Amino acid sequence: MSMNTKAKGINGETLAANYLKGLGYWIETRNYRSPTEEIDIVARDGSYLVFCEVKSRKNEQFARACESITKAKMRRISYAASHYINRFMEFESDVRFDVVEVYTDSGEINHIINAFESYL
Repeated sequence: MSMNTKAKGINGETLAANYLKGLGYWIETRNYRSPTEEIDIVARDGSYLVFCEVKSRKNEQFARACESITKAKMRRISYAASHYINRFMEFESDVRFDVVEVYTDSGEINHIINAFESYL
C-alpha cells in the first residue's frame, strides 16, 4: 500500500469518526488490532458496541465502496470483534457491524447500520 493510499485511508477514517461523533457515538478506539485483523473504529451507540469498517473512495464510478467487503473480510472482522470482546470483557454489550462509506470527491458519507451479521 502506498503512503498516498494509506494517507487517504486515514483521512477517510478520521472523517468517519467525526461523523459518528456528530451522531452521538462514543469512539472507544480506532485501528484496533487483533492477531490477524484490524477494525477501523470501535464505538458505542447506546447499548451497542459497534465495529465499523470504513471504506473510502474518490467516487462511486465503478461500484459502491461497501461492495468491496467480501465474506472473507466479514469473517476476519468478526474474529477481531470477538477478540476485542474477550479482551475487554464486553460480554453484556449488544454488538453491531456497521460500514461507513466516505466519498472524497463529493464529501458524501453513507452510514450503513447493521451492514452484516457476525460470521463466527
